[in-house]
Amino acid sequence: MSCDAGGSARGEEKRGKFRKLFTFIAAYPFVAITLAAVLPRAVLPSMKWMRLRSGLMRPVVEVHEKKQVLIVGSLGSGTSDISAALTRLGLEVGHETSDSKNERCRDGTISWAHGIRFLR
Repeated sequence: MSCDAGGSARGEEKRGKFRKLFTFIAAYPFVAITLAAVLPRAVLPSMKWMRLRSGLMRPVVEVHEKKQVLIVGSLGSGTSDISAALTRLGLEVGHETSDSKNERCRDGTISWAHGIRFLR
């Protein structure tokens, strides 16, 4: 029984902290709106940096390195769907981007513009 009483006391303490937080947000909605707008803007670039440039989650891919996949298509030929399908299969294939420092396109890209370099 003493464990139950301790657990419910801790639960009450947590609920009391949440009540204080919600009353603060209700009193100062500008703070909540600012946090909701600023936090994602601050977190996303840091997550992108950690995933793409830091070398912690994967080896860093330089922009000038050759890619394995280049699919050339025309407007309306389904290149965005193919890019999504290859991403679901585990490949990092970008759609109309080859900047591997800022986008997830380590394995290649799908684009009509990149095919221009093969025209002679």
